[in-house]
Amino acid sequence: ISEAGIHIANFDLAVDAQVNGLIEFLQQEEDNLAWIHFAPACGTASFAVHLPAEVVRVLEENVSDEDFALAKKRVAYLCRPQYSVDTLRVLAKGLNASILAQLENADDRDATNQQAWRQTLEEIEKGYVWLDDDADPFKHALAKRFGLNQKNKVRVIDDCTVGGLNKTIGVVEKYRTHAMDEISAYLAWMLTRCRARCQ
Repeated sequence: ISEAGIHIANFDLAVDAQVNGLIEFLQQEEDNLAWIHFAPACGTASFAVHLPAEVVRVLEENVSDEDFALAKKRVAYLCRPQYSVDTLRVLAKGLNASILAQLENADDRDATNQQAWRQTLEEIEKGYVWLDDDADPFKHALAKRFGLNQKNKVRVIDDCTVGGLNKTIGVVEKYRTHAMDEISAYLAWMLTRCRARCQ
């Protein structure tokens, strides 16, 4: 972001002219730049697997074994919505009744549930979430919030699948989720390349 406004551009770092253009822009706007965010488009980080040294360095410094195992999962498929919003409206009454039954059977004395509730109250107090007094559980789709123990703390999860919301959403194109090692290696390579050209 510069004083003149927000600059958004697509660069192909395999093209020297575009890399030079990016470097020139950064040098010209150095005093005006407050934040730079590089978001590689889908597929552009695939060459990062050819940089094993960078991958190993990044993994050793930043990625736990557990996170690395999760990051290695790849997603590449078509996922159209399973049903429309109109269909969800028809199903909402039954789905919501199931969610409410699950909540009625939840153990309020459970430490994880208590911590999740405290975090929810904090979010309400801060204005991150708010109460909707007009919500009708027989006309609106509900989500289920629960706590998950993760690395000595409780993470609050909003499950939008159980109420059918997630099934109304999908994509019609193939996509891929890059692993953390690929993205990190990509950024490390890019910074090394840019630094070499700036000297």
